[in-house]
Order: sequence, then structure tokens, then C-alpha cells
Amino acid sequence: MGGFGWQDILEDSGIFGKVAASNLVGGKPYSRCMDAHRAFYEALRIMLLESQEENLYIPTAMSKFWETYLRLFEICLAHQYAERAGKWDLYVQSLEAMIPLFFATSRLKYSKWLSVHVEEMKALPTTAPKVHEEFLKGNFVVRRTTRRFSSVSPDMALEQTLNKDVKNHGGIIGISNKDNARNKWFFTAHIKAAVDAELNAMIEKDEHKAGDWHHTDNKADQERSVEWRDRILSSFKSRKVNPFTWTGKEDRITNLVTGSTASPEQTKQILQANDVAKSKHIDFVRERLEERRISFSAKLKMMNVQFKPLAKPKKKATSTKQPLKCNATNEVALLSRCTLSSADGDQPIDVISREDLSVFPPSIAEADGTLKKGEKSKLKAAILKATGIQPLTIQPASHDTETGALVVDAMSVIHKLAPDPGTTFGNYALLFLRVLLKKMRENNCIRLDVAFDRYMVNSIKGMERLRRSAGITMNSLEIVSDQMAVPKNWSDYLTVEQNKINLFTFIQSQWREKCPTILNQHESVITNIHGEGTMITRVGVTPFPNLQNNHDEADTMLVLHINNLRSTHNNIIVLSDDTDVLILLLHFLHLWVQPQLRIWMLTMKEYISINDIAAALGPNCTKLVGLHSITGCDTTSFISGITKIKGYKRLIDSKHQLLRDIGEKSANLNEKSYAPVIYDLYGYSKFKGTVTQLRYKMIAEEGKMAHQLPPAKVSLDNHIKRAHLQVSIEPPSRIMNHSLSHDDNEYLLSMTVKTT
Repeated sequence: MGGFGWQDILEDSGIFGKVAASNLVGGKPYSRCMDAHRAFYEALRIMLLESQEENLYIPTAMSKFWETYLRLFEICLAHQYAERAGKWDLYVQSLEAMIPLFFATSRLKYSKWLSVHVEEMKALPTTAPKVHEEFLKGNFVVRRTTRRFSSVSPDMALEQTLNKDVKNHGGIIGISNKDNARNKWFFTAHIKAAVDAELNAMIEKDEHKAGDWHHTDNKADQERSVEWRDRILSSFKSRKVNPFTWTGKEDRITNLVTGSTASPEQTKQILQANDVAKSKHIDFVRERLEERRISFSAKLKMMNVQFKPLAKPKKKATSTKQPLKCNATNEVALLSRCTLSSADGDQPIDVISREDLSVFPPSIAEADGTLKKGEKSKLKAAILKATGIQPLTIQPASHDTETGALVVDAMSVIHKLAPDPGTTFGNYALLFLRVLLKKMRENNCIRLDVAFDRYMVNSIKGMERLRRSAGITMNSLEIVSDQMAVPKNWSDYLTVEQNKINLFTFIQSQWREKCPTILNQHESVITNIHGEGTMITRVGVTPFPNLQNNHDEADTMLVLHINNLRSTHNNIIVLSDDTDVLILLLHFLHLWVQPQLRIWMLTMKEYISINDIAAALGPNCTKLVGLHSITGCDTTSFISGITKIKGYKRLIDSKHQLLRDIGEKSANLNEKSYAPVIYDLYGYSKFKGTVTQLRYKMIAEEGKMAHQLPPAKVSLDNHIKRAHLQVSIEPPSRIMNHSLSHDDNEYLLSMTVKTT
């Protein structure tokens, strides 16, 4: 039950600590475990009755699962009652009711031999009528006292008497290797037991009262049981969780506290386990005990029901197969031999240099075929240095209360605003809101715009997101209530896309409820979640259709928000430290001919004037998007040896039309167009010839290795096309029309940059 929230509720209620609750999941100690289950059972039973009386009951996977738990524990209670009270028929019935559970959990020996035992006991009226008569009188259990409801099974009586009296500290471990000593110990055990029993009888008071129905449930025990039940109920209510009124987005079994969900297959398997196991038990009895068509000892197929579906998934085994790579020493030798062969006229130059010598082009791909990564933040540093613009550490003086607006990249803040341990999702959503409102008011703003990323199936950023989540084994968590505790590992939690979707949806619902009560009269909050705009004011919540869009990332949504704001707000602060956002702001501000519009980029601590940078760059602003995509971003490969700083210095003042045209339908993407850009990047601005010829020159004359060369033509073609695709979703016409292009083509879906 640990994976379904039983343990978590016991901890949350304060009844048990973490270690004690963990032990109880394993059934130890037995008496304390039964007490815990009894209190939990009573709390659930009350919640079920209340939901039925108020017509709130919903027949979901959650309600069915916890109703199954109630039935199973009732079987345990019935069996315990049958033993304590000596009720033979109930004893046999409860045992028979348990058997399907053993089949379901693949307890094969219990499944087989308990089936045999039950069938033999059911046959007693015929096979041993006198024994059956005695059992009906209650003589199948042992009564050690005159107290009612105190009978125990024979094996328990043996443990409580002879075995207990025989035992001493350390048992026979110390003498087990000495035959004589071990024999003396066993042969005198009954004498020791008798002496111990007589001594106990002499010193112990007789506490047994005939007719006393209660065995251990004295007044203190009863009060404790009621207290535990009430604390468990309080824990459920404080978390606003009721499994019988469950309204989760997906009809799956879900952890009551953590929100971890079982898969649809696991949910179906668990809910059907009891019926399937009953059928297996019936077939087992008929085929192996009655008809004997199958040998009793024949292998019994396990059901393999996964009753721990909410545990961390196992890490996928990584292949031991290494990707093909070009050894550096061998590479030099190969290039040298090819060069000499070409000098003798045996091979033309284009044959030697037109292909990469690795499975993946080493200049723009890693050995496993993934895109080569770099530091895109270096581009921001290069721009600031080149333009001489210094960030401000204090609030800009130009802001006023009438025209100020704060536009926020939500994920940028969420990553930095890690919650403290024990924080609930409800408190985190409120903390997030208060942090943003504080920033808004500190900067004399009256409108707060918050854009949340969207996670589409065929996103061009899909590969980057996959890379960031590599090795993370966390399950997706459904936020079941505002009292649910946030996960301890916040960064791992945020790598799972479904977790972020659930978090954004939850934040939206919390803000809709609480935001109106904490806003001032003229303040408003605009959220953009899942492509839907919403306005929140003190008056209430209303749709904001002007921001409806199909954008994938908050980066472009921010531009859409600013475009909506710029007709009414002259001072706009963008809370983000993403280089992509900086590039987009410079690009669009240059296109918006609006002198009174002031845009600042706030990185939590510093203000960067977008206007001052745009003024310093002038028309070069229109080159930045193309420059950024070609030299490497989240969706395109970085180029080995070409840093962002080097790329900026070599291309920003160039006259290459490709940097302005890339992303447009009219863009020319052939080698003649992109080759001069590549030549500039590698420091060969005066080179005249093909990319293949440049590769040969760098090999033959300069001894360059493969990763130091420009990619071969076929790889370079794909790199430019991928950069073109990235830029094609960001032109003003598409962003301003609220609709981006998400073309389903090889450049979008490809995971690698393979050569031919």
C-alpha cells in the first residue's frame, strides 16, 4: 500500500514517523499494523458513506480501488474474529476469500496449499464428522484464559508457550556447532519450559476475568483508535482529497498524496486482479484437486500484477554498443594518405573532401548523433560588450504608474523559485504570484502578463527537451489538492513535461481563485496558458481573446504580449534572462517604429535597455535571429570551434543577405548563398570556391582534423535547413497573427544530423 498513499497519509497525520510507517507497509509489527489499518479503514468507510449520502460519489478507478481495499481488510477482520471467537464456518469462509489475493500477488505456495487446506476443511462433514463437530464447537483454536474473545490459533499458542519458554538470549547459536551441548539443550527444554511456567504463575497476578468480552481493547485502546481515525480524516480533509469523489483528469489509480499515477495498463490490471484471481483459483481447484487433469505439482503461471505501479520506473539499460567514431591518430593518417593519393592524381579533390569521415559530422554533432551544444548566453555578453551598454542595477527612472507593465517568462522564474521542503502546491502557487506582484509593484507597473510554455507533440524543441530529461526517472505527478506537498527534487520534477503541464494548470486555477482578493484597484494579471489568454482583476476573471495563439514557447508569446501592450503601455519590463528572448526583443523593437516605447529586460537583478542596444546596432538587429540560429541555439547545432562571441564578431557587420532572408519563403538556401557565411565563420572570408574545396585546403595545407573542418556539403545543407526552419516560425507576420508554422518535415522531426 506504500505506493498508493496509505503510508503518506499515516505520516502526514502525525500518527507515525517515516521509519515506523515504512515498516507498517511490510506488515511489522503485526498488532500495530492492524491498528493502523483499522483506523484507516474506519476513516475511509466514513468518507464513503458521506459521499454516498451527499450524492457526491463518483465510480472512478480511484473509488473502485479503495473499495477493494475496504473489502480486503474486512476479510482480515472476519478472519481475526473467527479465531478469537472460535467461529468455524467463518474461519473457513475467510480463508477461502483470501486465496484469490495470493494468486494475484503470485504467492504460489500459499495459493496451492491454502486451496488444499480449505477444500479438506470443507469436506470434513463427510471425511471426519466427529472432528467437524468439535470444530463447530470452537475447538479448532486454543483458549489459554477464561476471557472471551481471546482464543488463538494452535501455532500461535505454541509460540506463546513452549517455544517462548524454551528460548533464551541468543538461542542456540553459540552452541550449534557442538553436538553434545545442542542435544542437552533440546532434551532439557521441556523441563526449562515447565520451570518458567511455574515461576510465572507464582509471580504474576491473575488478570483474567470471566465474561470480559474485550481482549486488549481497553478504554485507552479505544480512545487511541478513535484519535487515529480522526487524525487520518483530518489529513484527508486538509488535503481536500476524497478517493470516492475523485475528479482527476485521467481515470487512473493515483497516489493520494504525491499525485503519482499508474499507467492505464497497470490501473486496468489492478482493478481486474481480484476477478481474474478468483477465476484462477476456481480453475486450480477443479483441474488439480477435483478432476486431477493437471498434476498438482505442475508449474502454476503467475499473474504478475504490479501492485507497486507508482514507484520510480527502472532506468532503461543503455546499449554497450559504441557509436562509430574516427580515432584522432587514424584520422590524421587517413587524411594524409588521401592527400598524397590526390597529389598523384589518383583521386579527384571533391571525392576526398565531400564526405565526413565519421558516421555523424564531428563539427556539428556529438559521437552519438545528437546536436552539439554550446553556451548561447555568450551571445548576450558579446552584444553588450560590442555596444557598450551597461546593465543597470537600480530601477529605471522613466517608469511611471500609468503606463508600466511587467511581462514574465513563467518557466524562467519557476526554475529559480525552488520551494522549501514541505511546501504545499497551494502555498507555492501563492508564493509565485506574490513574488511576481512584488516585482510588478517595485517597478511601478499596473499590469502583469505571465506566459507559460506549451508542450506540443511535434515540437522543434522536442530533442532539446529530451536531452534535458535524459536519465531522469521521475514519474508524472497529478496535483490532487492544494495541500499536496511538492516533490523534494524540484529540478527533476520540472524535467517531466506532463508535470509542467499539470503545474501550469494548477497555478492558473489557484490564481483565478485567490488573485482578485490581493490585487489593487487598477491592477490586472493576464495569463497565457495552453494558448488561452485570461484576465484577472479585482472584479473577477474574464477571457482575454486577444492573446489566443498556437505558440509553442513563451519566448514568442512574450513578443505577442508586448505587441498587445505597446498601444497602451509605454514602459514594458520583460522578466527573463534567456538569450533567445533578448534576440527576439531586439529584432522586433527595430521593426516597431515607436519612439515612445521603452522595453527593458530584467534578469532578477539587472535591467538591460533593449532600446539602447537596438539604437547601437541599427539595421544589424535584423541579422541577429539568423546569426543566432546558424551558430547554434536550443534547436540547432553549435559549430565546433566557433563560439557565440566569435560568430558575432565575424558576422554582425557582414553584408550576407542570408542572415536577413533566412526563415522567409523567398530565402535562397543553396551553397552559393550560405558558403560565404561559413567562410566568414571559419576566418576564410576571401576564399573563392566550394565548401568541399575549402575542406581540402584546410586538410592539405593546414593539417586540420575532422572536427576543425566545416561540415561536408550534405551535412551543411541540413544544418542550414534546420536553422531556416527555426527562424521560419518567428517572423513578425506569424507571431503577430498568433499562429506559428509547425511544419511536419524531416528537419523538425530528425534527431540527428546524419550524413549520407
